[in-house]
Amino acid sequence: MQANADQVERDILETQKKLQQDRVHGEQDQALKHRQEVGRSLKEAEVLLKDLFLDVDKARRLKHPQAEEIEKE
Repeated sequence: MQANADQVERDILETQKKLQQDRVHGEQDQALKHRQEVGRSLKEAEVLLKDLFLDVDKARRLKHPQAEEIEKE
């Protein structure tokens, strides 16, 4: 779970940088350079987030001793 959470965070931070770069390019009437890459990264993050929510739900249902702590993170 932690590895997926870390990957989601990295994907989101990297995507923010690329979106900022493309915003600047758009303001300068230049082509957006990261459109496909951003879309792919967001899709991957979405899949990982879904898996994380399912894992948290499973931990809660199985009464994992750290379920509340996991859910907070």
